[in-house]
Amino acid sequence: MRASESMRSRRLSIGAVMPRYFFHVFDSDACHDHEGKELPNWQAAQVVAILHMGTILQNNAAEISVGDDWHMDVMNETGILLFRLDFSIVRSAILDQISNKYIYLDSNNKDL
Repeated sequence: MRASESMRSRRLSIGAVMPRYFFHVFDSDACHDHEGKELPNWQAAQVVAILHMGTILQNNAAEISVGDDWHMDVMNETGILLFRLDFSIVRSAILDQISNKYIYLDSNNKDL
């Protein structure tokens, strides 16, 4: 542990206020985090963001479509954007070819 990290840890452990991080989620709507979460540093905020985004994606997996833009902006208490998590589905061109093939076959062969 570096000296600056050690000093910060001591300050936090003797009652100093931890910084607050805000996790704003954007999908089809914007969901702004007005409460935030106190965490020791931005690395802890990154872990929380990844876990939170994972839960959101799990709970909404059936509603996510190709081309949807899901992301989370993580900001500090002064409003500075620290990092962004992005999630999107980018369909390979082969899927268009496969889909068109089955559509073509289906229209020519009513038994499919």
